[in-house]
Amino acid sequence: MESLTPTQLKKLKEHKYSATGTSLVEPYMQIFWRWLVEQIPTTWAPNTLTVVGLILNIATSTLLFMYSPDGKSEAPRFVYLLCAIGLFLYQSLDAIDGKQARRTNTSSPLGELFDHGCDSVSTGKIL
Repeated sequence: MESLTPTQLKKLKEHKYSATGTSLVEPYMQIFWRWLVEQIPTTWAPNTLTVVGLILNIATSTLLFMYSPDGKSEAPRFVYLLCAIGLFLYQSLDAIDGKQARRTNTSSPLGELFDHGCDSVSTGKIL
């Protein structure tokens, strides 16, 4: 079994996560997300935001799957509306959970891993 070299271990210890988007819409969304995170009480843990977003996304995706299990049959319009709202809320909560962690000084590698793990589950559910 291979292990990391001392140079690789050093780089791993020095790693700092940084998410920079290249979307044309992101600068405008950042304004909204900065405002949104200020509306969240500081008593709310960032992981709470992550889980709520995940639950919303799973719930709306499940609803769509219930109405269109093969992905070909048409679902009622309200289902599409709920999915759009759920996805927007999920993405917004995903965008502000890290901001909340920095705001409350509760950032941690475990929180980052939890966030990315929930993102993976959510992406798998949508696909």
